[in-house]
Amino acid sequence: MHKLLNRQLIKTGLSVDALPSLKAWQDFLLRVDKAYAEADQERYLQERSMNISSKEMMFLNTRLESAQHIARLGYWNYDYANDSLAGSKELFRLLGTPPTIIRPPRLDEFLKLVYKKDNKMILPLLQQAIQESQDFECEVRVKTADSYRWFKVIAECHPQEKQINGVMIDVHSRKAAEQRINELNQQFLQTARRAGMAEVATMVLHNIGNILNSATISIDILKTIHKKYHHEKLLKVIELLMQHADLREFLKNDQKGRLLSDYIEKLSKIILVDENNNIEEIENLIQGLEHIEKIVAMQNMIGGISSLIEQIYPPELIETALKMSFIEKYDQALTITQDIAESPLIETDKSKLLQILVNLLQNARESVFKNKDNLSNEIKLAVKKYKKNAIQISVEDNGIGIAPHEISRIFSYGFTTKESGHGFGLHSSALSAQEMGGTLNVQSPGLGQGATFTLTLPIKNKSSAKEFFNE
Repeated sequence: MHKLLNRQLIKTGLSVDALPSLKAWQDFLLRVDKAYAEADQERYLQERSMNISSKEMMFLNTRLESAQHIARLGYWNYDYANDSLAGSKELFRLLGTPPTIIRPPRLDEFLKLVYKKDNKMILPLLQQAIQESQDFECEVRVKTADSYRWFKVIAECHPQEKQINGVMIDVHSRKAAEQRINELNQQFLQTARRAGMAEVATMVLHNIGNILNSATISIDILKTIHKKYHHEKLLKVIELLMQHADLREFLKNDQKGRLLSDYIEKLSKIILVDENNNIEEIENLIQGLEHIEKIVAMQNMIGGISSLIEQIYPPELIETALKMSFIEKYDQALTITQDIAESPLIETDKSKLLQILVNLLQNARESVFKNKDNLSNEIKLAVKKYKKNAIQISVEDNGIGIAPHEISRIFSYGFTTKESGHGFGLHSSALSAQEMGGTLNVQSPGLGQGATFTLTLPIKNKSSAKEFFNE
């Protein structure tokens, strides 16, 4: 018996085997009719609700597919109990392959599409996800219909269901842009480094120019001395003496002869003074040319091959930088003190380090001489320990200082406080310090109160570090 009829019989108290009264029968029929009407109405409402829900689901599914397409994102599911992969339509579209109809693809079939180098990276992550239920994210190159493209893979583990759910996002455009940005950054770094090297070279050439000016002055002095023709006067005296056989009579009784002895004495003194001056100027020329030769040789260290890591003893390189930056004859008013009690051997790029030191010393020199309020011009160099396995090289001056609002910009590309500066030197030095694994910082109390530049570098040489830190 239909459950609906059976329910109405129970409600009216009727029995299947007994005849009902007329009133009870009419009541039963009314109840049955009403129950079927309500059932029809309920079925209609359910069918309508299902129809609306189905349309809404289709609409939402369309929107979801559209959103995946816009985001270039595909959903995937890996059932590692059955070793089967499933994915959304957008995933297969991104990969450029039609959805598998006969059977879901296996994991090894998908991994064959992954770039060989990236395959070695994603496989351990998948194994870790299966064995330890650990979620992961990575970026891999996957072979599509035309070429390898970059995808970001995000995975979420569900160990109870023995499944891994996730998404694959096409990030090829971003990776290509990043690669281009990296290339431009490298070009920018090379340009900044060359500009910094050029600025250091300009400083070196300025020193050479000072020496050449001094050499020119020495040559002019030598020319002036030779134009006095004292040697010709001496020859005339000798000629005059040769004309008189009796020199004793000539010197004693002749008017010219009596003046000759005084003249010879004065002339000899003049020639002796000129000779001493000549020797002094020639010595200046020799020293100047030797200094130029040294500066050019040192400049070749900066202009040579960079990125060559070698063991360096900082005090020796500091001494080289001092010789390149200062000329004793012109910097006598400058006091340079060094606090380098001990220093380890460090492993770094000699060319870059020398470039930084020369730049800092030249800047300190210019700053000191610009400060007209100084009673004395001082530059202090120091090498000291810093934390563990690092040293600090500081260059402190009592120059014109740096304004507080300029401290944060001092290492920016193109920023300079000099009237004729280009803003390459300190920027290039800061970049070089980073490339060597260190940092370059500056402190200044304010204008007119000097500045201290501090270069921090890792030692890297383990044996030297242990000895230096007394470990």
